[in-house]
Parts: sequence; structure tokens; C-alpha cells
Amino acid sequence: MRKTTRFDSSMPGRVARLHAFKSIAFLPMPIFVACTVVFSASCSVAPARHATFRAKADSFEAGSLKGPYSGQVLDKISGKPIKGALVYAVWSFKEGNVFSQASGYEEDISSTDLNGYYRVPKLPRKKFKDGALVDFSLVIYKRGYVAYRSDRRYSDFSPRRDFTQVENKVSLDRFRDDYSHARHLRYIAGGEALKELTRHELADAADEMSGQRGVTEPLLEGDLLPKASKSIVAATLLGEEEIRALTGFEGELESGPLGGEADTAFYSSQHFRALGKPETYDIAIRFWKTSEEDAGERFKELAATLPGVVETDTIADASLQATEGDIFGIAFLAKEQSLVVLISCGKLQCTDVDVAEKLAAKAFDNILEQSGRP
Repeated sequence: MRKTTRFDSSMPGRVARLHAFKSIAFLPMPIFVACTVVFSASCSVAPARHATFRAKADSFEAGSLKGPYSGQVLDKISGKPIKGALVYAVWSFKEGNVFSQASGYEEDISSTDLNGYYRVPKLPRKKFKDGALVDFSLVIYKRGYVAYRSDRRYSDFSPRRDFTQVENKVSLDRFRDDYSHARHLRYIAGGEALKELTRHELADAADEMSGQRGVTEPLLEGDLLPKASKSIVAATLLGEEEIRALTGFEGELESGPLGGEADTAFYSSQHFRALGKPETYDIAIRFWKTSEEDAGERFKELAATLPGVVETDTIADASLQATEGDIFGIAFLAKEQSLVVLISCGKLQCTDVDVAEKLAAKAFDNILEQSGRP
């Protein structure tokens, strides 16, 4: 059974729920330096956004926001298909030029079949109040399981990077008794269909907030941040003078967060843009702060998805080199600090991969210093 609905900005309550459901923007392949970094208001005039996910897991081709979408939902432990899971898809739109505003959204509601497969049809080729298509999000929910979102992970609310438009694989964890329903509901967000299906969690969430029900999961995102790394942000991992000393660059650098990716308690980024130079002079830093176990899984994910990976293990507990075109990437895992760092550097700035590795090694030295390690 499938239900498709369409709403506009005259329905303020539902639009407000859409904002809560809006995805965190991220690049489809983390190695790439951002092609357009948001440093000025002029960046907001773009009529539409490109998909931030790949078309298929075995392809570097970007997906299409319009769809169609497909995948399979499995039990993470048994590997068996999960039938009857809710599949909640949302396309969102904006209108206007410099001062754009939400103009509505369209949702598609369906469920997985007997073999756990889902399919979301392509968005119809028609205008929607002259609004530009700017986002797509997918939520999969089955009672008794931790929900899945296409834009972020439940473990630390960090951006999800393994979602694909078609042939997407979804593994659902069982919802444990010591998990927080309040945190789960905040993670799910969404519209009326999700609100109705998760109504049974409200009582447990209320008990948690009043202290009547104990859970092992913290209720606040900030509580998930390992204390050893609370003061560390991407902007402090490398300084401009350190970059110049290691690369020999003599030009002017402008720095700021990567466009569209806001810093959170679990994710931070910094982009060093060489003024007046091609983008292959640019350097980008991304890093994730989470638990030691999740940090290990994140590093494994980078090793499996980045192009041209060579494992080096020369920095921290584990490290790798990645190469694609004119971009070098260095990633490393620092278990004690529960950090994963990815540094990408254009070949005109980093003349060879050894220069990129020196930048990553310096970043790790700075992490040790900030966390109180000699």
C-alpha cells in the first residue's frame, strides 16, 4: 500500500515538522574538497541542490534527488528480511532567490514487501508552486527496531555516508530495553505517519525525562561526546602557518567550515581555500567524535568507500591514503580520543602524497597536545 501526499507553506504545522526532519548536508564522497564553499549570501541563489549521495554503492556517480529509490531492509543480527516496515520519503522545496524560503514538501509513504524490499517512485515531472527541489530524506521504521534515516546515524547523529539511491542496504538494530525513547523520537522526527507509529514510545520518553525510567543512553547529544575531545574542533587541528611550513605555499588562505555542513557535537570541518588559485590548492579537514567502537566502524567505512585506498598505519592507531584524480586523502583513527580524521588536499598544494601525510601527522600531534597527551 502506498500513500503520496503534497503540502504547501500554507500549512505551518506540517512545514515546521519538515524543518525538524531536514537532512544534514554532506558530500557524497568525503575525499572531495568542496567545489563551492558558502562564504557569501550569493551562494543561496542556486535554484536547486544536487544529491549528496551516490546512485549505487559500486559507483561514484551522484544520485538524483528526484529518484526513483530502492533497497532492502534486513535484521542486522539474523540477516533476514524485515517485511512491513514503514518507508517514509520526503522531497522538500524552496522558492525565492537571495532570501529563499520553504515552499512545501511532498511525501511518499509505503512499506517493505515480504522480502524486505522497498521502492519509492520518481518525483513527478511537474512544478510545485514554482519551488525548487532542494532535499530528499528517507526514514525506515519498524516497531522493535532502531529507525534508519538516510541522512544521519542514530549512534551519534553524525551524517550518514553510505546511503545510495538504488540497491540501498539497510540493516536495522533491535531496540534494547536500555535505549532512550526520548533520544530515538528526536532522531526520527518526521511527519504524521511517523508520529502515529511512534506514539507508543511517548510514555517511556516521558518517564525518562522525569527520571522514572533509567536508560544507559544519554538523553542529550552533548553527553555523547567523549570528555577527552570536548575542546577539539576542526579549526584547531591545523593552522595556516603550519600548512605553509609543510607545503611551501606562500599565498593567502581563507578558512571556514565546509559549505552546508554545520559543526555539531560529533562532527566538525574546516576548509582552507587558496585565494586566487585553482581548487586543487585547497585543503579540507573533516573529523568525527564518537565512541571508541563507533570510531573504529567509521574508519572501516572510509577504508571501504574511499577511492584508491592504501592502508599505511603510520599515524595514530590506523591510517590510510586515498587518491582520486587531483586529490589526495589521508584518514586516521585515534582510538583513545575516539576520533576519526579525514584530510583531503589538492595536488597543486600537496605535490605528493607524503606532503598530505605530513599534514595529517601534524594534525594528530595537535590532537595529542589538546587532549593533554605529551
